[in-house]
Amino acid sequence: MLNGGEKYLLALNRHPKIGAMKLKLLYRNIKSWAKIWRLTEGELKETGIDHDTVNNIIYCRKEYDPDREVDLVERYRLKITSYLSKDYPGRLTTIDDGPAVIYYRGNLESLNAPTVAVVGTRKMSPYGRSITESISTSLAESGVTIISGLALGIDSVAHTSAVRLGRPTVAVLGNGLDRIYPSTNTHLAQAIIERGGLLISEYAPGISPLKHHFPMRNRIVAGLSDLTIVVEGPITSGALITARIALGYNRDVGAVPGDINTSRSVGPNYLIQNGALVVTTADDILSWLDIKSSVKANVVSDLSQEEATIYQCIESGIVSVDKLVNVSKMSIAKTNSILSSLELKGLIRQSRGDTYIKL
Repeated sequence: MLNGGEKYLLALNRHPKIGAMKLKLLYRNIKSWAKIWRLTEGELKETGIDHDTVNNIIYCRKEYDPDREVDLVERYRLKITSYLSKDYPGRLTTIDDGPAVIYYRGNLESLNAPTVAVVGTRKMSPYGRSITESISTSLAESGVTIISGLALGIDSVAHTSAVRLGRPTVAVLGNGLDRIYPSTNTHLAQAIIERGGLLISEYAPGISPLKHHFPMRNRIVAGLSDLTIVVEGPITSGALITARIALGYNRDVGAVPGDINTSRSVGPNYLIQNGALVVTTADDILSWLDIKSSVKANVVSDLSQEEATIYQCIESGIVSVDKLVNVSKMSIAKTNSILSSLELKGLIRQSRGDTYIKL
């Protein structure tokens, strides 16, 4: 809910050169968004504000209408919270460059759970997709809220894994929430809201997804997360930017080891070489978070010997039906029957084609 002065914050926030830290400094010096908006140029200079920022504030007054900013929030059915509000995400209050204002759609309470960022390249491999599905599904089942950037590739798989379970996930966008970028994820974004999740942006409605917005978006992903996990990504990828930002915030970082012969694995392997948590299953993350896995130990212990044999094979990674038949020495019919039983017990899930993953 907007208070009387926040419409001026929205107008100031629209200027691309008045960032979060400058907005906070302005408020610290003047104590009122309305006063910042109304002070003369000379009065602004007397407060010690630098020349460029004074000029930018004057520009805002000429180009942006605070009342129109309120209209846009209402038109697109958005909500806002500022760093001065009680409902502002607590994790962002611990970082100096947290957004001064957040536009959002959905449920802020989804951030009350433990949070893990799952990020990676848009050009993922089948391995990257499968491990992201496996990890994200288990995290969501265990009550962890997954944070990511709604990009194609790893981000989308992470969000989708939570959505399929009806669990909340949080997507941070690098543009105004009047549109979804990429547009192919419009249905996913809607599903996130329907499952009790959250869409977040610090950008006003109408602001496009410009290239330099995404590193800024990544700092929010890192700032909202207790732990950041990189699945795949080159050394220059946005996922690595997110990891470096998280480390700068004194947050822990994990990575999934990958094939040394592909550029997708250079980023996570580099992080592991430099001390990142090695992530091979969701249990590695849950252990770090001190959360017990949602898969009950007695369910696994109740398996028949044949079920246990197949399950143990799948625990080692994604396994095709052909490989399971070869390792277990069972018939295809018997193997498929056991796979169906394990799926019904919520222990595995079919991934792609004839491959299965542990949940």
